[in-house]
Amino acid sequence: MPQLKRWSGVILIMLVAVLPPSVWASGGQVMAARVAATTVIGRVLLQGRTDFSGVTVQIGAQNATTVTDGSFAVADAPAGTQDVTARKAGFLSARGAALQIPSGQTTTLADVTLLAGDITQDDRINIFDLVQLAVAYGSCPPADPRLDLTADNCVNIFDLVLLAGNYGQQGPLPWPTPDGGATVVPIPTTTGTAEPTATSMPVATATTPAGPTATATSMPIVTQEPYPAPTGTPTALP
Repeated sequence: MPQLKRWSGVILIMLVAVLPPSVWASGGQVMAARVAATTVIGRVLLQGRTDFSGVTVQIGAQNATTVTDGSFAVADAPAGTQDVTARKAGFLSARGAALQIPSGQTTTLADVTLLAGDITQDDRINIFDLVQLAVAYGSCPPADPRLDLTADNCVNIFDLVLLAGNYGQQGPLPWPTPDGGATVVPIPTTTGTAEPTATSMPVATATTPAGPTATATSMPIVTQEPYPAPTGTPTALP
């Protein structure tokens, strides 16, 4: 037993001499350095509102929801080349295509603003959204919260002005880059037969049937014979 205590003391002295102080400060646990989590932070704003909460931001399989000031933090985000999307009912979505997210670091995205008016949630602001807003106009509160674009508990002229100003827009909107630019987002286009234009339509020309052409020399000339001169002696009238 005394011999065991003696060897324990020797081993303890050796550990103190060999191991760095940082290991002892951490509780004496020898482990590999822990890699910092990959995190993406930023802000998503909502047009026409002061409360920017409720926007879903997704990166790969990870997602987060914005708070009142529009800020979000996606923890344990996948690193590398990733797409970032932001969605909120009643607004066009936004997408950052092929963003570079370094591993083990915190990446800060530029602020992005979602445009109001996509009531039908097809990522387009068109006549269908306008009709639904017109039907619910004046309701306080509306039966469908997506119709209250300004979140003032009524469907009124402010909601109508927002939708009208964004009429014809479609998502996803490009997510701005920190340098002030925007990521390129491919927008699906409708394929079909092009409408005929004035230059592409065939021009019909009238043709004259082939035939002899009448000329002045080929037409017969009709001559008038002189009246015959009277014969005999005229008789004097009484």
